[in-house]
Amino acid sequence: MKIDCKKLVEAIDDAKPIFDYYDDFIYGVAFFYIKRIGGVNKENNFKISHEKVIEIYQKIEQLLRAYPASLEELKEMCEKVN
Repeated sequence: MKIDCKKLVEAIDDAKPIFDYYDDFIYGVAFFYIKRIGGVNKENNFKISHEKVIEIYQKIEQLLRAYPASLEELKEMCEKVN
């Protein structure tokens, strides 16, 4: 599954004001990303399979754990991975 880099950056913006601890931040970004691609219902439950959630989380974690210096660098990394 490819990561939509634009929606990833939007999900980061969604998670920034909520999560302080980095591991929680990664989970938050993954959740907001999945929400932005339509994988979460109105009750905030996943509409996609557990396997897809894990796959998306792992890809996002890989990108964020590379500790890009800026959102621009993250976009470049995201595009290369896809």
